[in-house]
Amino acid sequence: MWALTPLVEKQHDYVIYTDGSCLDNGGEDAVGGMGIYCETDNRRYKYRYPDGLYDGATNNRCELFAALIAMKLYPKGSVLIMTDSNYLVKGMDEWSWKWRVNDWMNSKGKPVENKELWE
Repeated sequence: MWALTPLVEKQHDYVIYTDGSCLDNGGEDAVGGMGIYCETDNRRYKYRYPDGLYDGATNNRCELFAALIAMKLYPKGSVLIMTDSNYLVKGMDEWSWKWRVNDWMNSKGKPVENKELWE
């Protein structure tokens, strides 16, 4: 595992690593899970089967849930989320503002998946 530079760590109160995964991605019997690790205080959290992570769960939904729960665990202070999820990064950096402007429709004119979590 690599470490952040001291400059990046000092800019944030908490550095949190998140990951989500899903068995039978999107299927009827899908089961999702996630992991959360806070580098700042060496706390680890593992969540399995919270609401929305079974019966049709997807990997993207699990990645998003992990980040949301991480932010709820550390509501005070500056949080840096470290993720390997392109969906989460692009959703935050590029897509979410377009979705809001387009009344939560994606670039193909379809409703945005996981809208309730993005909001």
